[in-house]
Amino acid sequence: MTVRNRTRYLEAAIRSVLTQTFGDLLLIIVDDGSTDDTALVAEGVVAASASSHGGGRGERIPWAIVVRRVHEGRFAALRHAHELAAEIAPDALLGWVDSDDLLVDTAVAETVEYLDAHPACAMVYTQHLLIDEQSRVRGVGPRCLLPYSERGLLLTFVTHHFRLFRPEVYHAVGGVDASFAAAGDYDFCLKISERASIEHLARPLYCYREHEDSISTGRQLEQVACTVRAIEAAMARRGLDRTLSLRVSLQPKFSLEERPRQ
Repeated sequence: MTVRNRTRYLEAAIRSVLTQTFGDLLLIIVDDGSTDDTALVAEGVVAASASSHGGGRGERIPWAIVVRRVHEGRFAALRHAHELAAEIAPDALLGWVDSDDLLVDTAVAETVEYLDAHPACAMVYTQHLLIDEQSRVRGVGPRCLLPYSERGLLLTFVTHHFRLFRPEVYHAVGGVDASFAAAGDYDFCLKISERASIEHLARPLYCYREHEDSISTGRQLEQVACTVRAIEAAMARRGLDRTLSLRVSLQPKFSLEERPRQ
């Protein structure tokens, strides 16, 4: 989990991981150079969780650490988290949770079980629920209802959340590319799809929060630019750029809002 200057949903996000039914997991929280009290909030939640379990890691109890870093960007922070995970538990399965989202309490257990039962699968992803700022469920995310295929992923980010993957495939694709500042996860999944098997667990095990401060809302143009670059890079790797070109259409959305009263 990475976070920068965002405290509003952070405690709930951390607790959703530390209350998983699958106990043998480590949550690495990387504070990406926050200038507010984000790191203090994270450390407080982690300390309270440790205290409730007797002050330590315990046997098969989810545990967490908080790492403070200078600001380098979300996916640079995520790379650091994965590198630290490789040092602590090199054979552990990997995944990530955004700091404004929630994991359903059986998410890790069910995805671990799936990978254990499907040794040829390198990454499993689930369906996700859309939630609002008050955590009210709005429905199932439409992208994860689409059938998965390597070619389909080229145009639609169906492998959205939650993803659990094997460490060997993470390292095989070179990890997360931090230069894709607003689409590093999509670029990462495209690269995995070209090398290994991705499978879908049709269970809504992740809660994706829609709010004004999210990347998909506040940085739409940057996300589109990074997505275009990720798709074109994938087309070049696959040799599709010799016969196909990418066309992008933007659909603006307009709304009316009441002015604040004077």
